[in-house]
Amino acid sequence: MAISQDFFEGWLGEPFSIEVCLTDCDGNPLDLTGATVSWKIVDFYGGTTLLEIDTVNDPTKIAITDAINGVIEITIPDTDTTLINRNCSNFTIKVEFASGEIEILFQNWQLYLYTR
Repeated sequence: MAISQDFFEGWLGEPFSIEVCLTDCDGNPLDLTGATVSWKIVDFYGGTTLLEIDTVNDPTKIAITDAINGVIEITIPDTDTTLINRNCSNFTIKVEFASGEIEILFQNWQLYLYTR
């Protein structure tokens, strides 16, 4: 799976994995110690939620791999890319810090899943 400035690309029915460093407005890594991170994918055209995962309920699909440096890894199995079943979807990453503060990142970034 490739990453660019504002979208991810992959293949329907195939697994993909991405590593993302979450940063503040100045480009400094967010400290994710004690945080919960969620990733939500919605249909680009209808707004229907296609997949929603978080680090508490879905640790095999989304995990904080380096809390101090703000690094998460998202691993989506082939069964879930098949469920998404759209060639263009928007996604949002949400961080709920241990303090209870919530920050929304990458809102309305796009995920393109193509058919081979």
